[in-house]
Amino acid sequence: YTEDFSARAAASDLQRILMLPAEGGFTVNLYRPIESEENGFRLKLYQSRDRMTLSVVLPVLENMGLQVGEERPYEVRSRDDETAWIYDFGLRCSQTVDFESAEVRERFHEAFLQIWRGHVDNDGFNRLVLAAGLAIRDVVLLRAYARYLRQLGTTFSFEYMGSTLSGNPSLAALLVSMFHVRFDPDSAASLEDRELTAKEQA
Repeated sequence: YTEDFSARAAASDLQRILMLPAEGGFTVNLYRPIESEENGFRLKLYQSRDRMTLSVVLPVLENMGLQVGEERPYEVRSRDDETAWIYDFGLRCSQTVDFESAEVRERFHEAFLQIWRGHVDNDGFNRLVLAAGLAIRDVVLLRAYARYLRQLGTTFSFEYMGSTLSGNPSLAALLVSMFHVRFDPDSAASLEDRELTAKEQA
């Protein structure tokens, strides 16, 4: 670890480790070193107590549209003999994404943690977080619509719909925008719908 990282990076990593619960906490940090090639970046996973297996992490990253080039594990032990792990992944993304943007990093962190904790399904729809710049809750929305269409009897498979949206990220973003415009109580479109409904009922 001392050969791979500076003292400044070590202080930042230590701060994140100290914030983890001793009984088994987890957090992430997406970053882009200065020497990284285009669309290349790195991801650090911090885990207290138990060691993580690569086979658990890879499906989450791949379903977000990322390619894993390398993985470096580091064990950290405190004076009280408490153990924590740092996993540093070298990643590539097929889309052009501004990984130096705080908004992008925050959106990625939230999505990864929600998927990791089992609050969100781990499937190809999660590519839309980076491809379309969607928050994970908006990805959940599109996933719900796809499942609803399956219940209605559409011939398109669930996987096909997810792949199609990922292949057309601008369209996926427009669908989400239309949903928010239509159903946001403060939007003009929503107000017009309610006024029309009230007139019909009268």
